[in-house]
Amino acid sequence: VEEPAAVEEPVPAPEITSDEVVMKDEPVVEAEPVAEDVVQYKEEDVKMEPQEENVVDIKEEEAMEVKTETQDPTPVQEEETKTTSETADEPMDAAEPSETVAEKTPEKPQTTYTNNNQPKTTYSTYPSRTPNRENKPPPPEDKGPEIEEGRVALDFYNSDVFLKIEDKGMTGSNRVESGFSQLWTCGRTTYGASSGKVCYGATLKEKLECRSYENFGVEKHQFRVGVSTEAASIVPGMDGQSVCIDNFGKKYVEGVAEQYFKEDAPKLKEKDVVTVAIDFDELNVSFYLNGESVGEAIPLPKTMQETPLFPSLGIRNMPFTLITESGEGVFLPEGYTYIQELEDKVRGPLPPASREECEVVMMIGFPSAGKTTYVKKHVSDNPDKHYNILGTSYILKRMNDAVEARKKTKNGRMGYGMINHAENMLRIVFDLAGRRARNYIIDQHNCQSAAQRRKLNYFNGGYKKRAVAIIPRRRC
Repeated sequence: VEEPAAVEEPVPAPEITSDEVVMKDEPVVEAEPVAEDVVQYKEEDVKMEPQEENVVDIKEEEAMEVKTETQDPTPVQEEETKTTSETADEPMDAAEPSETVAEKTPEKPQTTYTNNNQPKTTYSTYPSRTPNRENKPPPPEDKGPEIEEGRVALDFYNSDVFLKIEDKGMTGSNRVESGFSQLWTCGRTTYGASSGKVCYGATLKEKLECRSYENFGVEKHQFRVGVSTEAASIVPGMDGQSVCIDNFGKKYVEGVAEQYFKEDAPKLKEKDVVTVAIDFDELNVSFYLNGESVGEAIPLPKTMQETPLFPSLGIRNMPFTLITESGEGVFLPEGYTYIQELEDKVRGPLPPASREECEVVMMIGFPSAGKTTYVKKHVSDNPDKHYNILGTSYILKRMNDAVEARKKTKNGRMGYGMINHAENMLRIVFDLAGRRARNYIIDQHNCQSAAQRRKLNYFNGGYKKRAVAIIPRRRC
C-alpha cells in the first residue's frame, strides 16, 4: 500500500510594514530587436483590391444615367498635395496600417445624376414659381366691330368693357359667366342729337338663361332704355343726367324711380319694340311700346336741356337690337325723324388712336384716406379723358339691388362671399380693359407691392402708368 503524498502547507508571506519595502533582484532581459519588415507593412503584404469607378447601385427600371465629372484641383487642394508629398519624403519610423491604406487609395470621383431626356440642372437654373407677366408680349388690342363713318351704332369706346357688341354695332348683350349676369351692362351710341324731334328704337331679343336670384328678391331679367348726357353715369337712371324707363313700367328721373306705365299697359317682354322720342322744342321725352304710347311725356331736367343727348341702354340678361332708321314695319311717331336720318347729328367722344396715348392711374392708400374723393375731383377736372373707373366698389354698385337684398338676409351685412365674388369679376374686367385704348383709374387700396404689380401687369400694351398715393395729414 502506497502512502499518500505529503501535502505541502502554504508558507505564509512575510509581513511588510509601511517603513520597509522588499525588492527582489532579478536579471533584466533585453528585448530582441524587431525587424523593420515586421513593423512596416511591405507593399506586397498590402493587397489593394481594384476599385471600380462610378460604382452606383441603380435599378434597371430607373431610367437614370451616371455621369462622371473630373474636376480641376482647387488651390487649396494643390497646397494639400504639396504638403503630403513633402511629408512622404521624410523618413518615418512606423506607420499605421489605416494611414498607409488611405495614402494608397485614390480619391473617388464625384458623380452626378441626370434624367435621360433632360440636361443637368442646378438650383440657380430653376424657373421662378411666380409667372412674370412683364416678359410676356402684351395682348392684342381690341378695336371692336368695324363701323362705317357716320353710322349710329353702339359705341365701342363709350360703353362698358364687358358689353358684347355684335352685328356691326347694332346688337348688344351681356356676359353670363362668372357672375356677370348680376351686373348692369350698359352702353351709348356713337351719335346723339341736340335739336329737333329725334327718335330711335330697340327690339328685345330672347332672354338669356342664367342663375336665378329671385330668392333674394332680385329679378334676373331687366332692361332700361332712354337718353342721357355725355357726362352722365353709364347706367341709365342712376343720376340727374339721364331719363329712362324699365321693363316693369317704371320711369327714372333724376335717379328716382316712379310708376309710369298706364294701368292697362303690358310689361316689356321678348320681341317687343320700344321707341324713344326726344322733343328738343318742348324739352320732353315720350315712350312707345309696339307703336302705342305707354304714358305722358316726361319733362327733361334742367341739367339735360342745353346739352346733346345720346341714346342710352342698360340690360341684365335681356339682349337687344337697335333701330336707328325708318323702314318697312318700323313705327315712326308723327313729326319725328330717326337719328340715323338726322343731318346735324352730334358725334360722341372719339377714342384714342392706340393704347400708347392712354394712361392708367393707380390709387394707393388706406381705407377712408380720401382716394375716391380725389378720383371724383380728378375725373370732373379732366372730362376730355373719359376715365373708366375700375374697382371692387364699382362692381358692387352695378349689382346694388342684389347687394341690398343680401343685406336684408344677413342682418345688414353684405358678407365676404359677395366681396370675393366681385373681386373675381374684377379680374376679368382687368383682362378686358387691358385690350382697349381707354384711360383708366384703379380705385382700390393697392397698399401691397404684389397687388400693384399684379394689376398693372394687365396693362402692358404701352399705357402710361402712374401712381397717386393719398396720405392724410395727422390730425392733432
